[in-house]
Amino acid sequence: MKVTDLKLEQEVIINGFRYKYKGINKVKLSGYKVQKIVFKSLENGPDKYFDITLGHKDIKTLKIELPTK
Repeated sequence: MKVTDLKLEQEVIINGFRYKYKGINKVKLSGYKVQKIVFKSLENGPDKYFDITLGHKDIKTLKIELPTK
């Protein structure tokens, strides 16, 4: 499964922390607005941002896991 195959609001686990996939959004970093793949933290940690070019990579190579139900 690729990052772009994730559904909006889908929960994922990155490095043991839970996040919600928010899709590609503009974020402000160092005073500039850039487009990034955004994962919103469901815990007290910071949000995760990935470059758009990583959208077609396999989620396992980026160490993203889908939670088991």
